Amino acid sequence: MRSRDAGAPTILVLIQGVCADLTEAVVWSSHTGARQGPALASLLLGAQEFSGHLAQGWVRVSASTDILDYDVIASGATYLYGQSAQFAFGHGLTLAPAQWTHPTLEADENEIHVSITLERDARTPAHEVVQVYASTDPTSYVGICGAVPRLRLAGAQVTAVPAAGAARVTLSIPWSRLRSWSDSEQMFTDVRQDVTIHLARSSASIVYSREIVAPTS
Repeated sequence: MRSRDAGAPTILVLIQGVCADLTEAVVWSSHTGARQGPALASLLLGAQEFSGHLAQGWVRVSASTDILDYDVIASGATYLYGQSAQFAFGHGLTLAPAQWTHPTLEADENEIHVSITLERDARTPAHEVVQVYASTDPTSYVGICGAVPRLRLAGAQVTAVPAAGAARVTLSIPWSRLRSWSDSEQMFTDVRQDVTIHLARSSASIVYSREIVAPTS
């Protein structure tokens, strides 16, 4: 659609229920109800900060798999098994990204403990999503495992960050979330070797990583 004023800023908003392979910069939204118009306007005019994140990778046609192929391991579909994406799993727009500082990663025999400070200097407050991913290796498990995800979401937390200020985010992740299926044991088994934990804005935007030792008993 051509604007009446050729010099006027124009934003294309695409509303549909599935992803599309696009080369132009647009704002995409699913069908979100009667208040969608005012909600989009508040975001596009800068009255509020974006807070939504993708619950799946936004892949290009070249990286997509057959719609009837449900074997995501064999096909390498989803970020878990290396599928590339134009916009990664967990990706979200932001007008003024918060600064992530002072990360800490520790673990005991039951849980992985994560903390990070989110600092913001903007006109509006925001809701940041701190995502925690884990990288493990098949040899880290007891028994013979099949394909182990290269990267998996282990935990996430939404935190309100003031327009000008900071918020400290702390979350704990049980080791049980890193279990993997063992073909030889015919059961889910715990990870028994070192694990790399990542603090990230999305599966493709890692802020901080650290290798930690898994419990051995």
